[in-house]
Amino acid sequence: MKTKILILYLVFTWTQSFSNPDSLYNEIKYHKEQQAHYQLALTQLELAKHFYFTERNYDSTCLYTEKVVNYFTQHKNDKKLGYTYKLMGYAHNYIESYEKALQYFDSALVYLHPKEQRLSILQVHTNQGIAYNFVDNPAKAIDAFKKALDIAYALKDTSQIVINNLNTGIMYNVAGQISEAAEYLIKSIELAKQTQDTTNLIKSYIELGDIYVNQDKTDQAKTYYMQALDMLDTTSFSRTHVSLYDVLGYVNEQQKQFSKAEDWYQKAYNISKQINYKSGMAQLLYRMGILHKVKREWQSAKSDFNSALKIEKQIGSLYDQLVLKNELADIYIQIKSYERAEKSLNEVINQANENDLIRPLKQAHKLMYQYYKQTGAGTRALEHYEAYRQIDDSIYNVQQIEIVESLREQYETAEKEQTIIKLNTEKTLKEEQIKRQQQLLWSIIASAVFLVIILVLLYLQFKRKTALKRIQIQQQLFRAQLNPHFIFNALNAIKGYITAHKTDEAAEFLTDFSSLMRQTLESSIDEINSLATEIELLTAYLKLQQMRLEHEFKFLIDTASEIKTENTKFPAMLLQPFVENAVEHGIKNGGSKIEINFTEINNRLAITISDDGPGIENTKNTSTKKHHSRGMEIIKKRMQLLNKMAGWEIYYATEPLNNNQTGTVVKIDLALITLFD
Repeated sequence: MKTKILILYLVFTWTQSFSNPDSLYNEIKYHKEQQAHYQLALTQLELAKHFYFTERNYDSTCLYTEKVVNYFTQHKNDKKLGYTYKLMGYAHNYIESYEKALQYFDSALVYLHPKEQRLSILQVHTNQGIAYNFVDNPAKAIDAFKKALDIAYALKDTSQIVINNLNTGIMYNVAGQISEAAEYLIKSIELAKQTQDTTNLIKSYIELGDIYVNQDKTDQAKTYYMQALDMLDTTSFSRTHVSLYDVLGYVNEQQKQFSKAEDWYQKAYNISKQINYKSGMAQLLYRMGILHKVKREWQSAKSDFNSALKIEKQIGSLYDQLVLKNELADIYIQIKSYERAEKSLNEVINQANENDLIRPLKQAHKLMYQYYKQTGAGTRALEHYEAYRQIDDSIYNVQQIEIVESLREQYETAEKEQTIIKLNTEKTLKEEQIKRQQQLLWSIIASAVFLVIILVLLYLQFKRKTALKRIQIQQQLFRAQLNPHFIFNALNAIKGYITAHKTDEAAEFLTDFSSLMRQTLESSIDEINSLATEIELLTAYLKLQQMRLEHEFKFLIDTASEIKTENTKFPAMLLQPFVENAVEHGIKNGGSKIEINFTEINNRLAITISDDGPGIENTKNTSTKKHHSRGMEIIKKRMQLLNKMAGWEIYYATEPLNNNQTGTVVKIDLALITLFD
């Protein structure tokens, strides 16, 4: 879905007074009887104008323009054909049939005369830009608005200059080119103030607010939105009202004021429904669905997304349909309706591949990875994760190619301009030729230097990405390491149970062991888990050790009440090596108890892991000490990587549990980070 509801529509005024529709119907009847085909076509065109400009009945406009276009084509009346196609394009824009509208606008430009009908050509380009936006082609929309703007300046048409500066600024903002967007919007605001053009001043304020929203400066955005709201006429409703109420809802949502956000979205939706604005209705249902997802109101969110999807199918925006199907699949995963999730995601992947829609395809693979991971299908999860990463990398590469292509076009443009200057005069041909050669030489040198710089920057960026991937792989390897002695002993314990014909105990042990292996593998994929997941893994590990050692020890895991474990981020498998040391060095050498405590101190997470064994220094088993040293080395490297990659600021210390130097306590201190930080 689009990030906001765009307010690109231009309302065309018409100075001609139309005849009464009844008199037009009578004229049509008369001309049919007289077989006056040309007059019949002209009258039908007048009736189409009446339906468009007076009654705003766009279906009837389409009906009557289609009747006359064939006649004007047969009789090669280019002037009338150009105007008729333009009117057909207008009407299809308003009924949100944008692909057809673009076809009619292309036909109109074929027949409109570039000198005699410049205002009509300007209006066609403006409406082309509107249609290109809604079929997700911002580059062509910008090109169309700029063509309209050039004609508006040539005609000195102030109103059209304001409108097309505004539209160009809007599309640059959609394309993420903020500085260009601001440049055009400031021009539209200055001129709108001079001409007291309130309507377009409101739209410009809304768009400036959107720029601040894109920079996460919601307070500044809200200032511009409220200025627009103060100027808005509340006696009648339009798409401008829909757009403003939509962005006010979005700002409140970003500020966690969900109730206010929902009120604004509902107002905007009601107006969209009242004026039959399908794109607005679909977008606002999407907005409300996202809001209900945030609040974990799954059924309401599902209903909103399904309603929006139904409307988008009518409009014909495949991109938006796939975005909505992804959102529905995410909900199905959350509520564990896995078959429906898989079906929806397969549809998205097939359609996105067929139509080269990269972003919905990327999101679908990411959701497939989450789905298969959640259902324990590790191999399938890895396949979709790799596909997701591959698309992410390809998007990056396309952006780099576009940068280089832009530089090339700039160079070619500069070269053409030099050629034009050279040809302006014959007198100084020799002098200009020398000058051009020098300029060409410097241009080549500058371009070569520029390209070298670009290549160096790309290489450095590639090295940084490679280094980051290497660090991430190291993280996964460190997390995946379990003491091989533990795995060997666990398998021996299972073998002992089987030999002793204790099949129930063997089955229970094997089930718990496989569950722990699965949890460990999942944690080795994820870089960050929740604290709740970490506690679950430790509990499973300690229970398994109890069974292996035939319940020779007890353990206690205690978490302070103020810590919300589900909402607390935690590095995956950070504590497992420490707990393993407590078992190997403490419990196996006479200890009987392990305690793990989680508390919050000064917005940091303080963890203690203690055992009542003889203490690490008193452990006589040299092989155990050797394993301990290797384990500590891995732990130190892991913490260094975590501090380097994400700034966790993790510190730990190992001390005797009491003054007799017996027992061991490990104290770990790290940043307390919640899922909402």
